[in-house]
Amino acid sequence: MTNRPESVTATLMLMLLSAAAWLAFGVIVAGGLHPALPDLPVYRQVLAYGSFAAGAVLACLFILLRRRIAAAWYLAVALSFGTCVATIFDDVGLADVIVIAVNLVLAGLLIRDRRWYLQAGS
Repeated sequence: MTNRPESVTATLMLMLLSAAAWLAFGVIVAGGLHPALPDLPVYRQVLAYGSFAAGAVLACLFILLRRRIAAAWYLAVALSFGTCVATIFDDVGLADVIVIAVNLVLAGLLIRDRRWYLQAGS
């Protein structure tokens, strides 16, 4: 397959959108703009750095998946399912359901197009 399937493009855009969402969430938390968080600076810092790290990892995976690096596919699938599991252990609200749904769709699309990402000699 030399041409990129539309579902792969959708996967990459969803991953980039997710990275942007994590980075935006990190900015909101770091700025103290999230109304539901406790006013503990250490808690906010850990949550903000974690959000920035998640966004950076997703952005890197976006780049590596575009280059069809096989290890990135495995990491992206694991990260998608891992995010779902971690989110379930939180107080599940509407935002958490959206995160779970996006990551399940992302994992499903990655698995659907695994041959494109893992194709030998790509």
